[in-house]
Amino acid sequence: MHRSLGRLVHEAARLDFFVGLQLNWLGPYLQVDVSKYLTPTRHTLDNRLAILRKLVRKAYRSARPEVIAEFDQRFARARSARALRNNYAHGRWGVSGKPAESPLGPHHPRIPVLAFVRLDWDMTPNQPDKSFFMTVDELRDQVTEAVTVFKAFFDLPEKHKHHCLPQWHAKR
Repeated sequence: MHRSLGRLVHEAARLDFFVGLQLNWLGPYLQVDVSKYLTPTRHTLDNRLAILRKLVRKAYRSARPEVIAEFDQRFARARSARALRNNYAHGRWGVSGKPAESPLGPHHPRIPVLAFVRLDWDMTPNQPDKSFFMTVDELRDQVTEAVTVFKAFFDLPEKHKHHCLPQWHAKR
């Protein structure tokens, strides 16, 4: 569990660094002041993704609609993966007392089940239990998917560089 959470946090930090580098380069190139977004204590990764999306749309404004759609889809997926990271990093984890059956059959050790509760300060009495459960393998699969999303985001500018403003390549 901790290995998967650590990987998720580390890869989200890499995404944040990459987004900051892109803002630090693309903002001045497009003559947009992005300095306030480059202070992590004042703005979140979500804010940086939002402003970067606007700048990317401006830099790639002459691209075909399907290229813009791919950028938009990657931004949306990166924001969802970032939200998963925030939920899992700030929530509460435990091990359920109800292990899952082994896929190998009843004579094999049962699989521990993780219990997770999102961060919440609502202490209203008689609330339903908001916990949800997953195996370590299910957590690992979710983290692997998020990491795949982050890495695909890194490759996108290079993949579509021929669609951006003509001056971009000369200044890069």
